[in-house]
Amino acid sequence: MSYHRAGSWLARALSVGAGVGLAGCIDNLAICVDSGVGVAIVVDVTDAETGASLVEGARGVITEGSYADSLRMRRSGSQLTLQGGSGRPGRYDVTVIHPGYQTWHASQVEVDLDGCGGVSGRVLHADLQRQP
Repeated sequence: MSYHRAGSWLARALSVGAGVGLAGCIDNLAICVDSGVGVAIVVDVTDAETGASLVEGARGVITEGSYADSLRMRRSGSQLTLQGGSGRPGRYDVTVIHPGYQTWHASQVEVDLDGCGGVSGRVLHADLQRQP
């Protein structure tokens, strides 16, 4: 075996070994690229009959014990949602209101920490019923 071939073989063996070693380490690492904050509650608000978005004109609040936060309208791409509870895990009661519609409520919505120390937000769908 020539020196060039032996060197190539060794380089390939080390390269494969390093890749396998890294693969084993990556499985055990939490690689976090997020700021770790996150939004606790995201609510998509629609008309239950037509499916039309009702986010504009809707208001809401999340509560947990003495903590309360208003739901604020945010755009994510082309979709508008109501969002609140930035960076805070917990078990929330969520209320959404819109003129001409019945109040929508969800109880004890659980939001946990994700693997990076932020919150793994919950996406809720509030299908509002028109008032009789």
